[in-house]
Amino acid sequence: MSKTREVSARSAVQVTRAAPHFDRLVDAVLAEWDSSGSPGSGRRAVNARVENQRRERLDWFFPEFLDLYFGLLREYLGPDLMRVLTALGDDWVQLYFRRMQAMQPDFVFRMQQLGCRMAASLRGEPELARERQNGPLVEWKCSAGSG
Repeated sequence: MSKTREVSARSAVQVTRAAPHFDRLVDAVLAEWDSSGSPGSGRRAVNARVENQRRERLDWFFPEFLDLYFGLLREYLGPDLMRVLTALGDDWVQLYFRRMQAMQPDFVFRMQQLGCRMAASLRGEPELARERQNGPLVEWKCSAGSG
């Protein structure tokens, strides 16, 4: 990757907030390996030193992720890529991204609850109470089989 393209790829990943995709990939790969280095054994306790060594080794792939991601952006956005990245760099857009990140846990929680109510509807159950009743979020569990 050329120096100019690397700077552009890094800024594209930064402005689009794509780095967590790489982090999740690293987590998924690590989850597939146990302490003996064999795949498919699931999550086993691994000492912190070995875990850190594995993360560092997988971090070597980040430049390849940059190249892959930037290549896809170029392929799908074509000549509009730089205009899109410039627009995404706008302070208001970045504020949106930060707020979306902050609201993610609440959004996931509410989507899970909506999914529960939808599944209950398919089972013919009366609509379940909403998760917020003029106060804080309340914990409620889905019935068996409702996801």
